[in-house]
Amino acid sequence: MCTNSETPAADTRANAHSASAAARSASAAARPSVDDDEEIEEDAPVFDPPKLKIPSCKEFDFTPFKEMRRDLQRRRPFYWSDWKDGYHRKVLSATFFMFFTSIAPAITFAAVLDSDTRVNDQPQLGPVEVLLSTSITGTIFAIFSGQPLCIVGVTGPVTIFTISVFNLAEGFNIDFLPFYCWTQLWAALFHIILASINACELIRLVTRYSCETFGMLIAVIYIYTGTYNLISYFVDKSGHAALLSLVIGLGTAWLALMLTGARSWSVLSRLARTLIADYGATAAIVFFCFV
Repeated sequence: MCTNSETPAADTRANAHSASAAARSASAAARPSVDDDEEIEEDAPVFDPPKLKIPSCKEFDFTPFKEMRRDLQRRRPFYWSDWKDGYHRKVLSATFFMFFTSIAPAITFAAVLDSDTRVNDQPQLGPVEVLLSTSITGTIFAIFSGQPLCIVGVTGPVTIFTISVFNLAEGFNIDFLPFYCWTQLWAALFHIILASINACELIRLVTRYSCETFGMLIAVIYIYTGTYNLISYFVDKSGHAALLSLVIGLGTAWLALMLTGARSWSVLSRLARTLIADYGATAAIVFFCFV
C-alpha cells in the first residue's frame, strides 16, 4: 500500500522537475549568444545629475540697510513669543547643552592663548578674558539678533588668528593688546559695512562642500586640541595627575555618548529615556567636574 500511495506523488514531482528544466533550457536558448569581444546593450536608466544654478549679479540687491529693515519687520511680530514660548523642557535641555558647548571650547582655547601669548612670562589673554568676552557677546547676540542658537565665542580659527596677530606684534616690536584691539575694531568696521550692503545674500554662492569642509576643520581642531592637552600632561605633569586627567577626559566623553544614546535603550519608560538623552552631555560634564 505504501508503494501504490507514493507513486502518483513521485510522478508529479518528476513531471514538475522536467517542466522546470525545459523552461530553463528555453530561456537559455532565447538568450543571444555573447562572444568574449561582444557586449549586450541593456536598457538602463541614465542618471542625469541636477545642474547647479549659479545666481547672477542681477539677483543680488545691495541697497544699503534694505535686508536689515526686512529682518526687523519679519522678527518684530514674533520677538516676544520667542521668549514667552521658550519655557519648555526641550528648550531647557538645549540651553544647558549650548552653555557647555560654548564654555568648554572657550576654556580649551583660552588655555592655548594663555600659553602662546605670553610677554615676560605674563599671559596677555587667558580664560578670564575669553569667558568674559564670550558671555558679553553671546548675550548681546542672543537678545538683538533673533538667532540664539548661533555660538559666538572663541573657536579654532579665531585662536589661530589671535596667535598670528601676537606673532606679528612681537615681530614689529609693538604692544600686543593695543594692536589686537585696533585689529578687532577694523574687522568690526568691515562687518558693519558688509551687513549694511546686504552682503549676506552672497552666501547663496557658497556650496555645502565649503560648509562641510569648514565644519571638518573645526572638528579636527577640537580633537587635536583635546588630544594634545591630554598628552601634554604626561610630559609636563606627574604620572598621577596625567593619569587622572586621562581618566576624566575619556570618562566624560564615554558617559556623554552613552547617556545621549538613551533613546535606544530597552529599559525605563520613554519619558525617562528622553530626559536622560536630552541632559546626557550636561550630566556627564557636571559629574566629572565633581569627580
